[in-house]
Formats: sequence, structure tokens, C-alpha cells
Amino acid sequence: MKHFSICLLVFCYLCLGETREWPRHTICKLKDFEAYYQSCDPLQDIGFSLNPCKNLYEHDVNISLGVTLRHDINSLHYSLIAFYNEHALLTQEFFLCQNDYQAYSFCGKKKGDFIFFQHPLRTDAALKLKGHFRISINMFNEDNFMIVCVNFLINLL
Repeated sequence: MKHFSICLLVFCYLCLGETREWPRHTICKLKDFEAYYQSCDPLQDIGFSLNPCKNLYEHDVNISLGVTLRHDINSLHYSLIAFYNEHALLTQEFFLCQNDYQAYSFCGKKKGDFIFFQHPLRTDAALKLKGHFRISINMFNEDNFMIVCVNFLINLL
């Protein structure tokens, strides 16, 4: 009976405890621009950066994403939903990787591999808007396992 009580207590502690939520990370913060991200994957945080932060209005920037794979990527489905001032702005869905079309360097990577992806981003037109953007990105592999889930908040003041 004592062992059952201990097991029940441990089970309740592990399963009914506080919900694990990843912290909100600051990407860039200027007087009229703020950008944050938060992983929505309950098991794994990601790394994301935007460089250079201080010269957003003068130069294009590079975005970088880093994540350790928990599952293989043979096929990768990408989904993006963007809101501007809480109004639906954009929805995109497509395959970044397919068995017969491996367009990116991370296609075909295996469980345990570390992915570091960089891409240039033009900022000139977007920074002329004022308001709040909320962007959700989800990526699932061919077995419907979550590879990346991240929410971005961007405030243009």
C-alpha cells in the first residue's frame, strides 16, 4: 500500500503539476521596434536570432534558426498564420521537403542532428507599418511529428 501511495503521489506530481511553457525570448528591442518569440512545442525550445538588430532601417537582416531534431525529416510540411492588429493577414501552407524534392539543406536530416538555418530578410517595406504582428509557424514531418512550433510577436511603434 505504501508503494502504491508513493507511485500515485509521483504520478500526480509529474502529470498534474504546472504546465511547462517556454520563456518568451527577445529577438530585438529598439525604441520603435520590438520582436519576441516563444516556442509552442511543449518538449523543446528553439534558438532564433535576427542580425543586425540595431540597423533594421538601413540594411537587410539575416534570420537564423537552430533546433535539434527529435524526429527524421524526409518530408516537411510548413504552415504559417500571420495576424496584423489581430486581423488575419496571411496564411501559407506548403511542403519544404518531400521525398522526391529536397530543396533545403535540412531535408533528409535524421533524429539527433542539429539544424542551423540562415536566410536573408528584407525589412524596408514592413517597417513602414505601425501596429502589432502575431505570426505562428508550425512544421511537421511525414509521420505528423512536430519539428518546429514557434510564435512571434512584433510590435512596430
